[in-house]
Amino acid sequence: MTLISRILLLALAVPFVLADGGNCGGGQFKWSRKDCCLPNGGPSTPPSPPSGKDCPSNWSWNHGLGCCAPHQQPPSNPPPPQCHNGWNWSDNSLCCNPPTTPSTPSKPSTPSGKPGDCDDDKNNGQNNGQKHKRLAAEKRQNRSRNVAPCPKGLSACPVSSLIGGDYECVNTLEDLDNCGGCATLGEGQNCNAIFGVWNVGCEQSACKIYTCADGYTLSQDEKSCHPL
Repeated sequence: MTLISRILLLALAVPFVLADGGNCGGGQFKWSRKDCCLPNGGPSTPPSPPSGKDCPSNWSWNHGLGCCAPHQQPPSNPPPPQCHNGWNWSDNSLCCNPPTTPSTPSKPSTPSGKPGDCDDDKNNGQNNGQKHKRLAAEKRQNRSRNVAPCPKGLSACPVSSLIGGDYECVNTLEDLDNCGGCATLGEGQNCNAIFGVWNVGCEQSACKIYTCADGYTLSQDEKSCHPL
């Protein structure tokens, strides 16, 4: 085996370590589903999942395992993990899959004129040309107006803290990453960043913890998870 091959195998094995007799090192926990040790709190730089796959809250993609892996020790009989953007959790592949959208039947095309009627075809062509010119003019007018970046009820949250970058339209009343305001602007709260949570939601601009990870208990104000 070449040196490069050994380095690649070592890089794939970094995110997890096979459990030896159920014992894991400091700062790690044993994930019984894959019989391996994972870093408590997740990797410092979580990798991006492959195209067409996503990981739920407090999970991240693990290239060595080929699936999503939790950041905390799962509790006993845990509920299904929470996926983002309406994606569906697959317990077989241990990742989130995109939602399936039913196909809409195509509408039958409307004939532009009567068969064999050359005068009607000519008139329809002239009308279509005028319609296209009118639509083009309306589009130019719309571009020149100061149009709101997001539909009503949604906030334009920058993807990063860089000025002039891309943004996403989110509902800060229930968005986990921007609960109560845009996190990149220092507003609201990132519910996923609450340490020790397993399942968490955003209800009316406030984070709501449903379940804590194994080894943690819900605080009296139900706003944080404390180690046992």
